[in-house]
Amino acid sequence: MNALRLPNSPPDSPIYTKKTREMASLAKTYHENLQMDNLVDDIPDYEYDDALNPLTATLSQGEKNKLASYLTTDEIERALKDLPDGKAAGIDGIPHEMWKALANRYENMRKAGKPGFDIIKCLTSLYNDIEKHRLIQLTEFPKGWMCPIYKKGNTTEISNYRPITVLNTDYKIMTRSLTTRITSVVPHLIHKDQAGFMKGRRIEDQTELVKLMLDSCEAEEQNGVIVCLDQEKAYDKVQHNFIWKTLDKFGFPKHFTNTVKTLYENADTVIIINGVISEPYKVT
Repeated sequence: MNALRLPNSPPDSPIYTKKTREMASLAKTYHENLQMDNLVDDIPDYEYDDALNPLTATLSQGEKNKLASYLTTDEIERALKDLPDGKAAGIDGIPHEMWKALANRYENMRKAGKPGFDIIKCLTSLYNDIEKHRLIQLTEFPKGWMCPIYKKGNTTEISNYRPITVLNTDYKIMTRSLTTRITSVVPHLIHKDQAGFMKGRRIEDQTELVKLMLDSCEAEEQNGVIVCLDQEKAYDKVQHNFIWKTLDKFGFPKHFTNTVKTLYENADTVIIINGVISEPYKVT
């Protein structure tokens, strides 16, 4: 990255910085402030209730029991195997392949009747400890680093870079295990119109539905309007408190919700530009 425009410089005579440390700090401030841009603080509980009251689906007792149990070695082993190779490492520099190599080495030693270090058992103990006692604030377990990838437009505008955050593999093994558990219980909770990000559903279903609606309107000679809404940085602007209230509404057990909470509450991100690391900011 060669230069970035200083955000407070006038549009007609922009001022740029070519100092990498200043660019990293600028990017950090931009993404930190973006989380709260145009958001309302101290939303009253009744507004949350108004949004969530229409939800009627809830988890069964069996599903609650499943989510309330501690992660198992089988789940951790599966999550590790599912992680793809060739991905960028997190802030600790350890790629997926190293954890897989440790697991394979132990399996070979076990088959040979020799003692070895069981990384799966070790990780399971770590995750169970987090589930039971939560994370300490100073840990860097959920810490991520963001790589701004140029997307389009003026290269000196930080808003024209796609933020890709890379997390440590041991963190991703745990979150993938939790995600697998959710996947098995949420299909009946999420409305069928939600096609994206749901296993067994396709985002293409929505475009096909639009085509059917157009054909229907033309056949019946009806007027209509298609309204497409795109919320900028939507995922960055979902307040965590709303997530916890939504999980409670669906009947998620406290064990599961508190585990996700501790991963979010301690999540810091740094931005790396040209090899220089910014100060961390908290994901809110």
